Amino acid sequence: MDASLLSTHIQYFDDACVHWSKALIDAPHVILGEVQRSDVPVSAGVYAIRSNGNLIYIGKSGNLRTRICNQHLGPRKRSSTLRRKVAKYLNTDDEEQITAWLKTASVGWIDLGHHGLALAVEDYAIATHNPPFNGYALGDPEAALEESVEPSEDNDLSEDTGRAVSIQCAVPDGAWHSGLDGLRRNGFGGFETVGYLRQSNFESVPGRPGDIGVYVVVWPNHEQPAFLEVSTGGWFKGKDPSVRRAVLQQNWVQDSDIVYVGKAGSLGKPTTLRSRLRQFLDFGAGKAIGHWGGRLTWHLPDSDRLIVCWKPTPFEEPREVEKVLLEEFLTAYGSLPFANLVH
Repeated sequence: MDASLLSTHIQYFDDACVHWSKALIDAPHVILGEVQRSDVPVSAGVYAIRSNGNLIYIGKSGNLRTRICNQHLGPRKRSSTLRRKVAKYLNTDDEEQITAWLKTASVGWIDLGHHGLALAVEDYAIATHNPPFNGYALGDPEAALEESVEPSEDNDLSEDTGRAVSIQCAVPDGAWHSGLDGLRRNGFGGFETVGYLRQSNFESVPGRPGDIGVYVVVWPNHEQPAFLEVSTGGWFKGKDPSVRRAVLQQNWVQDSDIVYVGKAGSLGKPTTLRSRLRQFLDFGAGKAIGHWGGRLTWHLPDSDRLIVCWKPTPFEEPREVEKVLLEEFLTAYGSLPFANLVH
């Protein structure tokens, strides 16, 4: 693309972020407890939450109705980041109290119809207005869980995770999360078993500089497994990777074989799909490696039979691609994949 044309496109996109960010702040607000589901669009967009007239939170979703009406209003604390923030703010785990507080807040939204634009507008609006419930202003380290390679008390799953109850939805044919065929149609390759990757020293996984991307782990048996009591994962810095069976059962997503979605590397950084997958699988083999994310995977029996596929993203940040994938999965199933704890 010609440099001047590229510059024009960038300027247009920046102008759009400014315009829609202002439109979001100026959007009419409705008390959350009085929102009619039919009034909230099912497309991608951004939304703002106010309490006593003060802006407290800005978010985006690929399905505004599901995010606002299902996830923010319950039924569990981990249904959404906002509910976790409110729980931290109120210093309570009482779900009814969290929901009651949220129902007194107000919400306004903008239907953008495009997930990428919604993500950009959300980022711009948060950077501009710095709402207190975004980021880590309330001292909630859980939002950084997947970014950290080290375990902490905040991602200890010895207690009930409080994950959202799975919502039964029709999954469109061809969606990446509809199965192996859907993943292939959406640009994923590989489809090697964990056992083969280890045996072949990951030779089929892209490993040159710049080979960044996202990867997906698939359970091949199409039914809920008999979980291992003890995880095969490594004890990183003395931390036990095992969790209770009740937690595993609660996190399992019915009607989906997708176990985990991960990211590998970042633009300009040395980590590649090969090196990241090697870390992930080495952790699963019991090595004391800091790949805490996705550790529930290693409670699955016969993990050598798990299928791994990947998608290079040479011109996109893997983290942003991963966020979109998780958003789409959450919209379809009402919960994150089994081993993804936050998004």
